[in-house]
Amino acid sequence: CRILIPGHNNTTALAIASISAAGASADSINVTVNASDVAAIDTAKTGANAGAVTVAGDVSDGAFHDIRASWQTNNLDAKTEAGRATPDTSVDPPVALDTIDIGQTVAAAGQPGAIIQSLKIFPRPQLRR
Repeated sequence: CRILIPGHNNTTALAIASISAAGASADSINVTVNASDVAAIDTAKTGANAGAVTVAGDVSDGAFHDIRASWQTNNLDAKTEAGRATPDTSVDPPVALDTIDIGQTVAAAGQPGAIIQSLKIFPRPQLRR
């Protein structure tokens, strides 16, 4: 997706999108900008290995940034124009995803006050461009 977050130092994580199974945070994939102003992707799955990656580079600087994420069993990856995360190779992400929250978490928290454009979800892993 493409985001624009006003230039400031975040004190909490800002939600870009949460993709979940029936709106449950226990089974979800979350794309955020964390309190260090960098893109972060994390997963949760009941009874399985959670995963998390971050991509270096400030994305809360008042400019547009592209965030891309990819997940499958044993591979959680992300990138921005500033670089690529070190993949998490022990993750077991949820698979029965049917709910998308844009601009907030499953718990309706973390509203970013940002522009979120071009959110695309594909049925296969890819991190092109």
